[in-house]
Amino acid sequence: MPATQGRVLNGPYGGLGGSYYNAEHGEHKIKKLDAWGRSYAGYDVLNGIQFTWDDNYNGPLIGHKNDNIHREFEFQDDEKINAMTVYAGDGEGFVNGLEFDTNRGRHYEVGGKEGKVNHLRNLGTGDWIGAEGRDNIHGASDVVDSMDIYFKT
Repeated sequence: MPATQGRVLNGPYGGLGGSYYNAEHGEHKIKKLDAWGRSYAGYDVLNGIQFTWDDNYNGPLIGHKNDNIHREFEFQDDEKINAMTVYAGDGEGFVNGLEFDTNRGRHYEVGGKEGKVNHLRNLGTGDWIGAEGRDNIHGASDVVDSMDIYFKT
């Protein structure tokens, strides 16, 4: 899907499995991230992800929870992402994991580091606003199969 006014697209990352999802809430900034990892098909992958936006709206669970590998991150006021990497299959497989660094010197990572290393090139303002499955068929099922990542312009 092409970027629309107010957001920039990074992706798609990952494979062609799963069901479509859309985890956006207008142009609201993500305030909190809950993500789960797991071992799947012999790889460490992103099992599930869920966002809470700056108006406290809780988005849908993408994929599934795994309480054994749960990673949470809450953005501080005016905290922005200044570098992000997604590890994923290149048109196949899954989203193995992701990591980012913020302008407050904090680091976050979840899942594995197998697959293609994708350094996101366009972070807009650094405000992460959402994610979407690859298309109206592929996105997430047992794990997060594919992901487009949106930042505010």
